[in-house]
Amino acid sequence: MGLKYFIAGLAVMLFLTWGMIYFQNSSIEKVSARNGSIDILEIIDTNGGSFFVLADTGDFLTGEIYEKGLLGWKVKGISQALNDRKNETVIRPDNIGYVSNGDIGFYYGYADAGKVEAVKLTSGGKEMSSKVNAYYWVIPVASDINNGSFFANQFSAVLKDGTEVFYPFTEIN
Repeated sequence: MGLKYFIAGLAVMLFLTWGMIYFQNSSIEKVSARNGSIDILEIIDTNGGSFFVLADTGDFLTGEIYEKGLLGWKVKGISQALNDRKNETVIRPDNIGYVSNGDIGFYYGYADAGKVEAVKLTSGGKEMSSKVNAYYWVIPVASDINNGSFFANQFSAVLKDGTEVFYPFTEIN
């Protein structure tokens, strides 16, 4: 009789512990908020059970890959944080972030939406682009295309007047 109560009590304790851990990790927003106050700008499904999250801490722009498991959401990949958002530069060549998860990668960075219409990456005959939203951009790419690196003539910014300038954007900065 005592063994049944012990096993039942142990099962209840395990379930409560799992529930508390899962509740704290039940959403991407809860997990990412552990690093302080953040504003999630983009959540992009990678079609493999993972999600790319672009977040703004107020000082930094961060790109992270999240996966959901038995204990809730957890960070699976993170890239360097980008700063200098308040810099007056049109597009920051030294502030281009990249993070990948298996078959898909994400380039992201800052750009002045008042001056830059879109950011483009060309590789292997494919052109990928992103409109500049307020002050940031994101380009999803197949990670096997270039594994996070590119040549200067592959990466460009299209200005509001239609002019295309290539990395490192010396003509406009």
